[in-house]
Amino acid sequence: MSNILSHLRKILFIVTLCVGGWSYGAGHLWAARAESTKLLPKETLVYVRVANVPEFVSRFRETGFARMLADPQMRPLVEQLYGKARDAVEEVKDQTALGLDEMLQIPAGEIAFAVIARAEGQPVPVLIIDTGDNVANAKKLMDKIRENNPEPDRREEQIEGYTVIVDEVATVERDGTFVFTTEVGVLGEILRQWEGIAEQNLQNNPKYGAIMRSCRAKDQDPQFTWFVDPIGLFKEFSKASFSASAALAFLPALGLDGLQAIGGSLAFSVDEFDTLAHIHLQLDNPRAGVLEALALTEGDMKPQTWVPGNVSAYNTIYFDVPAAFHSIEKLVDSFQGEGRVAEEIQRNVSDNIGVDVIKEILPLFKGRGTWITRRPSIPREVGGVGAEVTNQQAEVNIRFGRDMDQLIAIEVTDLAQAQKLFDQVVAKFHTELGERMEKKSWSGMAYYQFTVPNQTFEPVDEEDSVRPQPCVAFAHDCVIVSNYPGLMKTVLGRQDASDTLAESLDYKLMSSKLLRQVGDAKVGALTFDRPEESLRYLWEIAEQQQTRERLKQVGENNRFFRTLDEVMEQNPLPPFSVVEKYFAPSGGVLTNDDSGFHYIAFSLKRKTE
Repeated sequence: MSNILSHLRKILFIVTLCVGGWSYGAGHLWAARAESTKLLPKETLVYVRVANVPEFVSRFRETGFARMLADPQMRPLVEQLYGKARDAVEEVKDQTALGLDEMLQIPAGEIAFAVIARAEGQPVPVLIIDTGDNVANAKKLMDKIRENNPEPDRREEQIEGYTVIVDEVATVERDGTFVFTTEVGVLGEILRQWEGIAEQNLQNNPKYGAIMRSCRAKDQDPQFTWFVDPIGLFKEFSKASFSASAALAFLPALGLDGLQAIGGSLAFSVDEFDTLAHIHLQLDNPRAGVLEALALTEGDMKPQTWVPGNVSAYNTIYFDVPAAFHSIEKLVDSFQGEGRVAEEIQRNVSDNIGVDVIKEILPLFKGRGTWITRRPSIPREVGGVGAEVTNQQAEVNIRFGRDMDQLIAIEVTDLAQAQKLFDQVVAKFHTELGERMEKKSWSGMAYYQFTVPNQTFEPVDEEDSVRPQPCVAFAHDCVIVSNYPGLMKTVLGRQDASDTLAESLDYKLMSSKLLRQVGDAKVGALTFDRPEESLRYLWEIAEQQQTRERLKQVGENNRFFRTLDEVMEQNPLPPFSVVEKYFAPSGGVLTNDDSGFHYIAFSLKRKTE
């Protein structure tokens, strides 16, 4: 196993050198040859592929993030950072033989990484890089790597008419394409596949085919795809381990042998989408054991009326908690004896809190959970637009990282009963809680606020404190928990509010496109995100003098941060309004059908002209 990891590290080092800067590389059209799915065997367990690096780069440059980096007010900072990286590579050019620009131009077509099963021994990693017309520079780089890493047992072999260089990593180059692996025999198989002699390849793998059919980006081929056979991978690596082989025998009993495969795709600039991603988890049908406990259900995705319109992100999910619990209970009891789970929960939890978890708490779960986040307000000194954050507040935000107010709401079947059970627990632990819990009221609705002790900084006030102040409330048919009181108060005061997320135009647009993507599939979860809101807060923190001072301190012993500080000193960040226009809402939906779970996520394109 250690040898495999050692070889893998070498291969990943080569990948890093070759493709570490795709966003700046160009390259030519890739050489005409069979794609890697036809070169790799059917027994491939892991597969990660960039179909065409130049196309990947070209399509990425059409995204909002890339256009933001190319903005005239951002370009000087980006170019200077790139220049610093280029200078750093030039300093060690005697170890690479190439400058940064030359290395970034090496990838000219497909890049694929795979792990393949073998009849005997451990799985073997394979890396395929198409360098096209840049093969001379690729060879120069490889020769320099070998020169700096001398191997006494390095040799050359002839396989299928091609020269293979063999040391810890065996390498062959054909028609501008390099293949790296840790087993010489694998190179022979790939070269024979190249000639079309063998018929069984990755394209004939039914698991791979099912994943790719589910993850196709509309009518276009995605730029990036990946595939993993987790059980197959575990089986292969367990060959040399008795303990792993023993664990393997338990997979059917746990139901985990029904986990067929997982994979996905990513495409840039597809029609109206900036990015479009698919992830598919292929499961057996019917499900059993642990997989049966993944009790995703379906329901209305529309935000509840109490969700404010200015949230940064909204997530909702329908999950049958009692069904999931009883599936796990049945599974555990099958090993430890009937009723064992109930006994343990009664003894270790229910008896301690004074409430029967299984009989009283579980039935309260209605099935819907909602999680929202909102960017916190930052107090500012008098001085109008551009005034700095107060010194104390900037310091606590930088040091403790308060970046988002968060709130979770769990719908319950009986709100009064949930409140009653909570009061029972509070009464039992009244002495322990002491002054750390206070019952408060907002808009005529009660909530409980807890104090977290032992923080270095006291809050400016409770709305602006970086110190977490967890709150619990029973309202809107939900048990509501938040990390700060500000968002809790907003939610409690929204009985008849009109400014809701459900009525906001960007949410309506995103949700309609998301639900259109899945058609008639059963939707169990939905996410909505305003990425610019998350970035805005980080942008403001990055602009503060306290951040710069801390960056200088860290940079004294770290070259990367020292360089970053120097670049930002010469090229300050532009106003956030410059970059805000490049970001559009994003979202995702999770569906559940007989084949498994499927997640689709995308961000919309935003016109900036």
